[in-house]
Amino acid sequence: MVDQGGRNKTPKSIFELLEICASNVIESQNADGSFPPGRNYTYNELETPVKTTARWLITFSKVYELTGEEQYRDVALRSIDYFLQEIDRPGGYTFHCRTTPGKDKCNGLVGQSWPILALSYSGRVFDIPSAIDLAIELFSTHPFHEDLGLWERIETDGQRIGFDRTLNHQILFAARSSNLSNQSAEVEEKIDRFIDRLGQNMRLNQEGLIKHFVRPTPKEIVTQFLSNPKYYPLIINEMAYPFRTHSTKRNKIERGYHTVNLAPLSKLYRRHSCQSFWESNKCANAIQYLENNIEGLLNKENTQHGDGLPGISIAKTLYNFDRCDENLVRDMVNEELTRRFSYDKLRFEIGGMHQNDQSSLISELVDLPEVHIY
Repeated sequence: MVDQGGRNKTPKSIFELLEICASNVIESQNADGSFPPGRNYTYNELETPVKTTARWLITFSKVYELTGEEQYRDVALRSIDYFLQEIDRPGGYTFHCRTTPGKDKCNGLVGQSWPILALSYSGRVFDIPSAIDLAIELFSTHPFHEDLGLWERIETDGQRIGFDRTLNHQILFAARSSNLSNQSAEVEEKIDRFIDRLGQNMRLNQEGLIKHFVRPTPKEIVTQFLSNPKYYPLIINEMAYPFRTHSTKRNKIERGYHTVNLAPLSKLYRRHSCQSFWESNKCANAIQYLENNIEGLLNKENTQHGDGLPGISIAKTLYNFDRCDENLVRDMVNEELTRRFSYDKLRFEIGGMHQNDQSSLISELVDLPEVHIY
């Protein structure tokens, strides 16, 4: 256990750092169990407490697992209650994640992936079936098209608003939901199908860089459009694909998101390892692009938006895909902490990111192996 002056202690491991950061924010928890919200990193959009609360719930659950200290359990249980009471789930369908004129309130699939991950993780740690049940319900609320292997978005009022055509959103939704695979055959089967379809839906450039949008075959796109005109964004994707392929701006965005895609893919590999996609050239080429560009991606060279902590994502990717040992994980984590973490403020310092997001981002260390901090 660390004392409440934890910021004055030098952590010797990432697990000690998690506890220090957790103890530092206990008093900032709101009466309803939520934590102060941040803003959408890429677009600076106003957000509700859903994402930050989910991140802190994951962190406090992990710290309780490590320490057994009741203060961390109490904080986590209050955050679970925040989600179970559906304070930010006004329609009983999806959680209200952002308030931005002209955009959905659910923040696509990625917005909903956070409470699914937090509830499934904390539900297991504290043996709370209702938390896991809510995570499964939220997952099942999203229609999944078996033929395409893609999920649709559901607005907070239950309206179906079409496919989330951003590839990393689809991957993150699958990866963060994969904690439920052992509790739900439905979750397991749909994620397996999603992985099977990645051979088609995930496209790469000639170097192995992952393209930003999903791209089913033209025939499949037309079939979906004819069945329901609201799927027209898939048509737009296909029409714009040749232009985006040669766009310098698009290339920078895709470089920024390469690690955003690969880190959750590596988690899916760990939990759903039997699919043939993992042995495909497409998967191998995407990993090879990462290995060929580690320094540039870590330095965020020629990137736009994307990963706030590329070093952490690189460590997870290579470790989960069995491409490195814990020594490289240690080195990558320490490099990231040296570059971007403030031990005085106990948060990552990432340009353009709200301070509440900077501090809650410590949850990204939860699923790493224990390593020494220099």
